[in-house]
Amino acid sequence: MTAITPELLMRYADGEVTLPERQFVEKHLPADQEAQELLAVFVAQRGRVAAAFSDVDDAPSLTRFEQAIDRAFEQRRHRERQSERHRWVLPLAASFLMMLAGGVFAVFYAEQRIQTETARLLAERALQDAQIRELALQTRVEALERIVSGSSLTWTNDVTGATGTITPLRTYRGPGGQWCREYRETTHKGATEQDHFSIACRTPDGHWRGHGIDSDPRGL
Repeated sequence: MTAITPELLMRYADGEVTLPERQFVEKHLPADQEAQELLAVFVAQRGRVAAAFSDVDDAPSLTRFEQAIDRAFEQRRHRERQSERHRWVLPLAASFLMMLAGGVFAVFYAEQRIQTETARLLAERALQDAQIRELALQTRVEALERIVSGSSLTWTNDVTGATGTITPLRTYRGPGGQWCREYRETTHKGATEQDHFSIACRTPDGHWRGHGIDSDPRGL
């Protein structure tokens, strides 16, 4: 994901960003699949919240409601009607307060849903990235072990569509007599492409360890 943060996407979906922020999002959004998916979640959640309140008329404030009740009491002060008025005024006031409380709860619930969905998407993306790294590592080791120089070995992640190609370029003996290989690795993930060259040498215990740029610190 680019520098488009989940918080910036949420404000963009709500129309609460500045002009530079809007221009930044709209510049980077087409090339960021993860940001597009997250924005779709925010827009969908916002639409569900709006729909939940679309059928509710604008209610008067609690103060205006109480004033209306007071005027009714002033106009009708017959003692024989007091008990009857209490029987409908109090439930009506209670219903109004419950409606207000329900609205607050609906907004809170929607915010919680958005936060939960955001966390789920981020966790899912982190898992996919870990799977891609593991798949690339396994393919890299296999290519260094058995692929002749000039040939390539490719991996593909069926879930994300990400692909990678490892091409050994040269095999030689290192200073300590160990076998070393130069190789090129290219990865494609969405609209992002990465291409780099590295060197790995085989240790006596059979592990490949990188000595070039972008090498895995855990060892190849």
